[in-house]
Amino acid sequence: MAKKIEHIINGVEIMPEMFKAFELWSDPTTHYTIAQIAERVGRHWRTVSVWRQTEWWHELAEQYIRTSRRRLETRFAALEEKIMQAAHDILDGKNKETNKMANAQVALITNYLKAGKDPIIDLRPNVQIDARTQIVNNNVTITPEMINSLPPGAIREYHRTGVLPKELK
Repeated sequence: MAKKIEHIINGVEIMPEMFKAFELWSDPTTHYTIAQIAERVGRHWRTVSVWRQTEWWHELAEQYIRTSRRRLETRFAALEEKIMQAAHDILDGKNKETNKMANAQVALITNYLKAGKDPIIDLRPNVQIDARTQIVNNNVTITPEMINSLPPGAIREYHRTGVLPKELK
């Protein structure tokens, strides 16, 4: 009898029980231990534990996380009108129920503004480097001439710590 292949991930043939183990592990509604997952797929717990360390499992996990993130962003986008109405209600002090939940609503609005690939509130480091100029988060423009004018100790210290020398602040 030929073995049944569920998927091929990174060149590895994923059998149905392997894929089922991943599904059980990634299901947010269950809290199965490795031993419980192994029992449900008919394998020893050590086998499932080894699967969790493999490249194909990590690849599936990355895909799962990316897909979940896109779903969350889509759901947030669908709530845009309600979120903006909540913001207006907070600002206008419209009703007592809204005022009681203002902190939660502000947190929701803030998270909405931070969500997505290109968020309105972007907390990622903003460093741009080209051949002539380096612009750092605190809007200090550093030119090659400025770096060359530093004493050697200051340059070494910058490379070691990543903190701008006081001469450039």
